[in-house]
Amino acid sequence: MNIVHVPLSEYDLFPLKSRAAIQGAIQQRLEILLANGSDRCGAGMMDEFGLVHDRELLQMALGLTEGGRQRLDDDLQHLAPDLVASHFPREEDGRFPLNVVVLLASYAAYIPQTRDRQMWLIACAPKRRRDPQVITLSLASLIGVNHALRWDQARWLWDVRRAAASTRERWGVLGLDLAKLGLEKRAEHLAYFTQRCSLRGAALADQVALCLLLQDEGRVEEACALFGVELTSSLLNMLHDRSMDRGWAEPLFQALRYAALWRFAAALAGEKRQRLLWFPHQPYQSKASLMLVWANKRAGKVALDVEWTASNKQLAETAWKRPPDLDLIRFGRSLAGSDEYSDCGERNLSDHSDL
Repeated sequence: MNIVHVPLSEYDLFPLKSRAAIQGAIQQRLEILLANGSDRCGAGMMDEFGLVHDRELLQMALGLTEGGRQRLDDDLQHLAPDLVASHFPREEDGRFPLNVVVLLASYAAYIPQTRDRQMWLIACAPKRRRDPQVITLSLASLIGVNHALRWDQARWLWDVRRAAASTRERWGVLGLDLAKLGLEKRAEHLAYFTQRCSLRGAALADQVALCLLLQDEGRVEEACALFGVELTSSLLNMLHDRSMDRGWAEPLFQALRYAALWRFAAALAGEKRQRLLWFPHQPYQSKASLMLVWANKRAGKVALDVEWTASNKQLAETAWKRPPDLDLIRFGRSLAGSDEYSDCGERNLSDHSDL
C-alpha cells in the first residue's frame, strides 16, 4: 500500500510561522538598540536576547593554548546574541527544546583530550523548564563529528563577521526566483520551472527552484532524481510499503522534503559515507541509519541507503538540510500573523545583491 504524502499547506508552515514571529521581533528590537548606540556584540545585547556565559567558561579557557585563548576571545567579541537567538533550534511553540547543544567553534587545548575530542565553544538550551529559559555559552570537551548541530562551518549563524555571507555560501545556489517559490500559483510555477529545466544546460537556480516545488508537493523521488540522488530499493520500499515502515517512513519522507539535495555531492566530498539521521524506535547500540554514500564517485553521483552502525558520527545539518531562512523568505507572504518578519524578510531580500 502506498504512503500518501500530501502537498505542503499553510498548516505545515506553523513551526515556520512561529520562527518568523520570533525572528521578526528580534530584528525589530535589534534595530532599535543599534540606533541607540548599543554594541551588537556587547554585554547589553547578551542580556537583551537571553544569552549568558557559564560561570566556568573563563576557568575552562585557561586550559586552552595561547592561540586557542586568543581565538576564543576573538570569537566571543564577535558573537552576535541576536544571531544566536534567531537561529537557535526551537520547538513548534517557539520555546527552546530542552538539553539541546549547538557547537560553534573548536580550539586547541593543553588539557589532555581523549581520541577525537576537542574543546568546543557551545550554546546550550535549558535542561529543565523550571530553569531560566536562556541560552548558555560554555566550553566543553566533545567529539565534534558526533553532533549534528554544528555551526563551525556556518559561522553566519552566530558570528557578526560572517553575517553578510552570500546566498551561494548559505544556500548553495545563486539567483533563485523566490517570488515563484511560495504557496501561491504553485501549479503554474511548477510548470514554468519544469519547462525551463527541460532545456539543455538548465541553470542551477532553475533546477533548485523545481526541486523545492517538487519537495513542497511531496514528490520527493522526483526531486532526488533532479540531482541524481539515487534511492536504494530498501528506501523505496520504506516509502511505498507500509509493511516495511516500522515508523521510519515519515522521518525518511521529512528528511527528503527538507533536504538541500543539490548540496549532497559536495557534502560527501572526501568521505565514503555520511550519516544523515538515525531512524527512531531502536533500543540497540547498532542502529539503522539514513546514509549518504557514493553511487558513482567518478561521475559525482550519490545515493541514499539504510545501514546499521554503532558509530555516532553524523553529518552536520548545515551541510545537508535546507536552511530555514530560505523558507522564511519564500513563504513570507503565507506566514499569516507574522508581519514583523514579512517586513524584515523584504529588507533581507533587498540586502542580498546576489539573489
